[in-house]
Amino acid sequence: MKIVALEKKSEWLTQSLIEAGFSEDNEMDVKAGNTYEVHAVVVWSDSVFYQIVGESEVISWVPSTLFQVVETSIPEDWIINSLDLEVPLVIGPNFVSASKEAYSEMVELVPTKVREFKTRIASLER
Repeated sequence: MKIVALEKKSEWLTQSLIEAGFSEDNEMDVKAGNTYEVHAVVVWSDSVFYQIVGESEVISWVPSTLFQVVETSIPEDWIINSLDLEVPLVIGPNFVSASKEAYSEMVELVPTKVREFKTRIASLER
C-alpha cells in the first residue's frame, strides 16, 4: 500500500483528531507530493492512521487525512485484528497486529519491535 502526502490544509484536522490532541501546530514528518509505503493501518480515536517511515527515517503514525492512497495492494503477511474500544481495528504484520501489547510496543517504538520492523522491511526489499 502506498500513499502520497497532500498539501497540509485545515481540512486535515478533523474533530476526532482535535479531540485526540492534534492541532494545526502539529508537525508531520512528511513532504507534500512524496510517496510513502504504508507498514500498518490503525483506527484510533475515530480516525485512521498509517504507519510510515517519514522524511527523517523515523517510524511514525500519521493521520490518513494528510494523504491520498495511490496503491491499494497490501502484503500477504498482514492480518486484521480488533483490539478493544480504543483501537477497534489494526491491520498489519503479526508483530504489530497480533495483540494490544504488540501494537502498543510498536507505537512506543520498543527496540525489539523496531528491529522486527527493520528486518521485515529489509526482507521485502530483497
